[in-house]
Amino acid sequence: DAQYKPFVTSDPEIRCITLDGSEDFLIIASDGLWDFVDEHTAAGLVYQKICDDT
Repeated sequence: DAQYKPFVTSDPEIRCITLDGSEDFLIIASDGLWDFVDEHTAAGLVYQKICDDT
């Protein structure tokens, strides 16, 4: 995939947060998701999946 090298960076965007134990889940994703889905929509989809599976 050398043809894509000029368009791909190996420098990740990192965000550090403190977890307090009240979290229900953690979404880890690439910009491939975040370019199209905002955090509230992603969380809603996860909550819906959790509820559907119970």
